[in-house]
Amino acid sequence: MSQHWFDAESNEGEVEIMLGWDPPLQWFHMCIDFSIEYSEDPLYTNLAEPDPRMVTLEYLQSVLERFGITDLEIIPGTTGLYEKLIEDRELNR
Repeated sequence: MSQHWFDAESNEGEVEIMLGWDPPLQWFHMCIDFSIEYSEDPLYTNLAEPDPRMVTLEYLQSVLERFGITDLEIIPGTTGLYEKLIEDRELNR
């Protein structure tokens, strides 16, 4: 499973963001919290979505925007993160 970690400012304060591709489940994942390693109830996780399999990178970008996170973008042709996540999926890593 790929994991890309970031620290960012949000409308909830300083948060950690972890996102990537999950090969066994074949979906993108993202978690946002104050401290992901020690959290039992994160601010956001794709696992809380009605159908986590249907979560797209565009949807995850909208989640970042909902939390007021502007330090990180999952938009093609901007930071390279979108392309890296697509590559993770294509290489199934």
